[in-house]
Amino acid sequence: RQAVEAIGFAEPVVHVEGTEVAFLRKQAPEDATDPAPVHEDPLRVTWDGDFRGLHSLGLVNRAIGLELLARGHDLGLADDGPSPAGDADAPPDPQLADRLGRNPIGGPAQVHVMHRWPPRAEFQPHARRVLMQPWEYGSLPRSWLPLLAAVDEVWAYSRSVRDAYLRAGMPHGRVHVIPLGVDPQAFHPGIEPLPLPPGPRFRFLFVGGTIFRKGIDVLLDAYSRAFGPGDGIGLVIKDMGVGTFYQGQTAGDRIAALREQGYPIEYLSRDLSGPELAGLYTACDCLVHPFRGEGFALPVAEAMACGLPVIATGAGPVTDYADHDTAFLLPARSCEFAENRVGDLETLARPWLHEPDRDALVDLLRLVAADPQAARRKGIAASAHIRGRFTWSHTADAVERRLRALAGQGPRMVGGVSQPRDGREGRQYEPQINTDEHRSGEGEGSEGRNGDGDGDGEREGKEGRVGAAGMQGLVSELEPAGGESGSPNLNSESESESNLCSSVSICGSIPPPVPIRGSIPPPVPICGSIPPPVPICGVKRASVSLTMIVRDEEENLPTCLGSVAGLFDEIVVVDTGSRDRTAEIARGFGARVFDFVWVDDFAAARNAALARARGDYAFWLDADDVVEPDERARLERLLKALSKDEPEQAAYVVRCACDPEPDGRGGNTVVDHIR
Repeated sequence: RQAVEAIGFAEPVVHVEGTEVAFLRKQAPEDATDPAPVHEDPLRVTWDGDFRGLHSLGLVNRAIGLELLARGHDLGLADDGPSPAGDADAPPDPQLADRLGRNPIGGPAQVHVMHRWPPRAEFQPHARRVLMQPWEYGSLPRSWLPLLAAVDEVWAYSRSVRDAYLRAGMPHGRVHVIPLGVDPQAFHPGIEPLPLPPGPRFRFLFVGGTIFRKGIDVLLDAYSRAFGPGDGIGLVIKDMGVGTFYQGQTAGDRIAALREQGYPIEYLSRDLSGPELAGLYTACDCLVHPFRGEGFALPVAEAMACGLPVIATGAGPVTDYADHDTAFLLPARSCEFAENRVGDLETLARPWLHEPDRDALVDLLRLVAADPQAARRKGIAASAHIRGRFTWSHTADAVERRLRALAGQGPRMVGGVSQPRDGREGRQYEPQINTDEHRSGEGEGSEGRNGDGDGDGEREGKEGRVGAAGMQGLVSELEPAGGESGSPNLNSESESESNLCSSVSICGSIPPPVPIRGSIPPPVPICGSIPPPVPICGVKRASVSLTMIVRDEEENLPTCLGSVAGLFDEIVVVDTGSRDRTAEIARGFGARVFDFVWVDDFAAARNAALARARGDYAFWLDADDVVEPDERARLERLLKALSKDEPEQAAYVVRCACDPEPDGRGGNTVVDHIR
């Protein structure tokens, strides 16, 4: 190494520890630029959905439609006409109004996108078919299976929604994340604030329907515990759908009760225009959104774009675009329903929601109110992040990529079935109906679904699940602009549902909350109870060690280890310098954790992990890997079949599907690894 460095190469020299090997790491020139974009021919697209409503489906349809028209695409818009009497419509955009109820001008649509609630299977016969549909409850409705089998692709707002489709058996190559965005011209820190009555020195803000799924009860409870009526800390609530789609479900009575006690709560239920909503964000000091389930949570992204500090549940879609540098994230745990059902919809497995930690929310409310300037700095960082990477233009980029890929496949067969097929393996979509075969934890001590795994089977003796009687308030919903859409919701008025995790058997447990000081992130919940490792010695079959190298992977590690819980005889984790709770989380899954100084060489770290493995075989995973339920079952069969006495099988190849980034960068790739 010293001899090579003495030559004076510009590139860094990397020495492989324990060897006499050194190499140069080639780097792109600093002035290297991406090639100029290639403008291809316009596409003929039918976009099917509501373009008039004030809910978020309408907002998304309008935003994407305008972007595609601006790029010259031939767009036909299929909608159901004006909203029913009494429901307000968004002001019509002339460009969109001209295309409503019409097919593409240049000929039959090449792609037909369905984005409406409820979804339906009415596609143009020759067009490639896309279902764009959020779902916030983890396990999909069984009634959707024929629709999923009929479409070429599913588009999901977020990775958490995508994972719901993957758990249902959709192949990786047919489910794509299309992240939503904001209009950076409409949502930015310089927006004129909306006038509000004078009074509080600090105002928290909630935007969305005041329903159970959005966590309004969690916020009201934490707010009334954190502050008194005379503390000068106000709360502004922008409710939605009070007289229409959420009628009879909102928390108006509970809000009124707090106001009667003297709490400075400003309650807004009227429709706001886009500029008024942006002004509401800048008129307040911090958005709070302790949701239980969301498809994307547009109010969080909009508030961040306006430079507003945000407190939100640190689970689900928010983790696609927010982290501890740009938001205050609440720890939460997953809570399963009592049966495979959400309202009138039977689901493939146990649905679930996230239950935010109320004590942590109390601490965060006090922290932000006590130091608003520090919170505002986080908001400014969030604004730059959202406005730079999560705009409607970025959304349209992702949409356009998928439209071109689908159009390139040609029209569907005339009069034929033309079932969509997995582009990697050519296998047809096979829904996973018997999900209990794919539990994340089996045997003594298992507490069922772990992380983002599938639902457990019945667990006799566990008390207090949300049963049919507790689900009477579930209705179909559409969320107004600035909110989230598309799924049934829990009625927030029932006292028995005020704390979901107190009445639902919870997978795993959360360690006691760490006191929040300054900008220290709250703890990440460890979901699931992992059986102790099987002793290595004395087994007849071959023992297998799981080996990993990690660094600062507290966000990914629970899902990764949860997807393989109970499969391996031991877990060996080599930590190359984590500053978060990675090591603690790994030990919670029964891992042996070793420190290793990073020498800028993955092979050295991997070899260090393999050297500490005690099994007959070693299997490796990266922290952002997830073994899908159907593949887990295949892997489990392989591991059980390995024999100590037949060492001729030296290695196995595992196919790994790599997803694009949440903002659409990268792409779906498939590689073969010797694992």
